Amino acid sequence: MLFEAPFIINNMLALSSLNNGQMPESFSGYNWYEVFVFSLYFNKDLLQGRSMAKRIFKFQVVDFKTNKPANSIKCLIRNLTILMWPVEVIMALINTERRLGDYIAGTKLSTYEVSQNITTPNYISTIIAIPLAMLATWLLWFYPLSLLIY
Repeated sequence: MLFEAPFIINNMLALSSLNNGQMPESFSGYNWYEVFVFSLYFNKDLLQGRSMAKRIFKFQVVDFKTNKPANSIKCLIRNLTILMWPVEVIMALINTERRLGDYIAGTKLSTYEVSQNITTPNYISTIIAIPLAMLATWLLWFYPLSLLIY
């Protein structure tokens, strides 16, 4: 979000100075930089199912059936449900190991153990996850917003 903050601030400043009630041009659309930045958030667990926070607190996203580190695509699917955060918060309070995204992706949150991390990362799924996240970000967030504005 550090990379997105300047755009959000710029858009909020533009909203505060509306001319004749018209939406500012910078707010009415999107740019691919913003799509890329948001897709990075959805790929936060890209490497071995561990985001920076999960590395600090010694957690890892693992496959529910195999207990091996979840691949990049499963982590992406897991994180896309963050858009429905109220449901995610309620489910996380009920079950600390699995939230809605975990049920959909077939993953769970587990404590990190070095013995689980013997496998090498699947670089093909990692490379596929980035443009897939950009497409999902555009389809789920920016495209519907542009339809509401126009």
